[in-house]
Amino acid sequence: MSEGFSIWLFICVSFTGLLITALCAVVSCCLNKQFHYVNEGGKTWEKAQQYCREKYIDLAFISNQQEADEVNNISKTDYVWIGLYRDPSHPTEWKWSGGWNSSFRFWGKGQPNNIFGNQDCVSVWKKNMNDDQCTEQHPFLCFDLNVVLALEETDRSYNTYEIEPHSGSVIIPIKPRGQTGKWFQSFFHR
Repeated sequence: MSEGFSIWLFICVSFTGLLITALCAVVSCCLNKQFHYVNEGGKTWEKAQQYCREKYIDLAFISNQQEADEVNNISKTDYVWIGLYRDPSHPTEWKWSGGWNSSFRFWGKGQPNNIFGNQDCVSVWKKNMNDDQCTEQHPFLCFDLNVVLALEETDRSYNTYEIEPHSGSVIIPIKPRGQTGKWFQSFFHR
């Protein structure tokens, strides 16, 4: 192959999780999940989800105890929406908004109880998850992911770049082994 030849890998996705999985399979990367507390007078679960999807990635999903502790430190004593909801087609199952996969739960005592028969969304209160009516208005937690890619090695130091969530499409030029210069370069367009 000639020195100027580049192989272009086009990854066009609309789902952020798939995008991140694909990128991590191709390059060395590190994910950094960040939670964002939003209190604009409170919103219903659906309005909170919409806000998070416009400004970040989605309502918070929690995959382990460390993240639960972080969420509890952020939320303090407020009821706050997170991205867990009851699956309408399987009423005994819970799903994360955006399709995120995690079976980790930290339900409060006696929860979920669906006390009014319509508690289909989940809030965190006093360090526990509680099922709640989706029409209640609470502050909420959004999250985003910063993906740091190792792109170029020069004198044992790496240049890194962050990927913006919901970027739409990605173009990554990949140079064949033995070529000099940048290994990967990413372009993101909203």
